[in-house]
Amino acid sequence: MLLDEMSYLRGCRLLRQHLILETGLILTLDKALVTAELNLLYPFG
Repeated sequence: MLLDEMSYLRGCRLLRQHLILETGLILTLDKALVTAELNLLYPFG
């Protein structure tokens, strides 16, 4: 049971790292777009 949980967590961690690598650029672009929109909506905030 414990070994299964450890291997499961390790698999989730590897998958998450892979997804972060795959989507890092997209997330960065999304963050930049959101920041730009917020700057347009709230230029003094």
